Amino acid sequence: MITGRKYRVKALGKESREMFFTWSAAQMLIYNALVQERMYFLGFFRKFGGKLPPIDQKYSHLINREDGAYAWMHKVPSQIFRNGAVLHKKAWSNYFAGITRQPIPKRVKGADRSLWLTQELFSIKQVSKNWYELSVGTKTISGGRFLFKAHRPFTEPVSVHLKSSGTEIFISFSCEEEFQQYPETKAEKIARLSQYGKDELLNISVGIDRGVVTPFQLSDGRRFDYSQTQKDRLKASERRKKHYQRMMARRIKGSSNWKKAKEKARCCSRYAAYVRRDFAHKTSHAIVGNESVEIIGIEDLKIKSMTARPEPKKFEDEEFLPNGANAKAGLNKAILEKAWGLTERFIEYKAQRAGKLIIKVPAPYTSQTCSRCGCQAKTNRKSQALFRCTHCGFTQNADRNAAEVIKAKAVELFHSEGIKPKEVRRTMRLRHKPACASA
Repeated sequence: MITGRKYRVKALGKESREMFFTWSAAQMLIYNALVQERMYFLGFFRKFGGKLPPIDQKYSHLINREDGAYAWMHKVPSQIFRNGAVLHKKAWSNYFAGITRQPIPKRVKGADRSLWLTQELFSIKQVSKNWYELSVGTKTISGGRFLFKAHRPFTEPVSVHLKSSGTEIFISFSCEEEFQQYPETKAEKIARLSQYGKDELLNISVGIDRGVVTPFQLSDGRRFDYSQTQKDRLKASERRKKHYQRMMARRIKGSSNWKKAKEKARCCSRYAAYVRRDFAHKTSHAIVGNESVEIIGIEDLKIKSMTARPEPKKFEDEEFLPNGANAKAGLNKAILEKAWGLTERFIEYKAQRAGKLIIKVPAPYTSQTCSRCGCQAKTNRKSQALFRCTHCGFTQNADRNAAEVIKAKAVELFHSEGIKPKEVRRTMRLRHKPACASA
């Protein structure tokens, strides 16, 4: 099974760090130039008609070797330019296939960098038990060396991506992961579970309800939330972030002190992102790691729509009316802090690796339906915490009741309608390679 890995790397020497930013700028320059050229052709075609030139990987006409402005690119291998052209062609191929949006030029100055290295530009060797060294460069042009720690062995990848986030650099790649017992495919899983009865499916299922007060409530009684230490540290990090943002507002934009305050504010945001990612990984691991569960039901929430800004309201004389934007902004922030979408993505890929089935249940009325009698009414949930059925008198924690409803609906969807495996589009072909060589 192909899996992705991502590790933080340490540049060995100032030259290695400079190489990364120089080569990434050259690759992004070629990509942006090709995108702008294509946009020019499209604009000309829409206005005057004619025939569009094919999307190819030619880039030599974009670089003037005699121009002094391009002198810094002479120390960059030609494979870096070629990879930028390949990324441009892939971007348009994915756009025509309906996978991504139309390519646009990427910002280079003041933005995070990305560098795609193919097989002839790098090598990875193991220097100790868990430490690996990435050497970048060609026979004629030396690059740099980076050190990273991998918690488990991997096969050497065909290509790697080096990406920067603030002052940190990360390496990411895809590799083949070996299993002692290969998990069932989704089709095999569906075929086997289709032979079970409804009661048997309920015994091996779990429902997940997501909320603002309790991020994740399971039908078996388990609850997942940030620890008190994490909550306190996140609040302190948010206060420091606002402090540094006020410092930025009082300083000259682009000055040395302004950049220092900006980096400190960014560190606060990065810490909060790390906490959310850690919470998502631990929560998804605990949910998927339960061996008695084979079906996981989860609400099909449109988080992007739920956290969208409210539309402005205008009166007849074109004066703006209150639209609750401040209250909605607070709700949006509370939803995004709970890492609903990130945890859902982690649950999906971990469930696939573990051979478990994910069923998304329509979200409407799950919090107003009784898990015992099925009565649906607004009066069933008069408060945020307590659920009391007006028909049968059943009383339970509101989130726990909603999780049980989601579980029952997931089993009902599978038992009555059936679930078909979704087709996966592959955009890149990988070759198998031997494991990394030891030092």
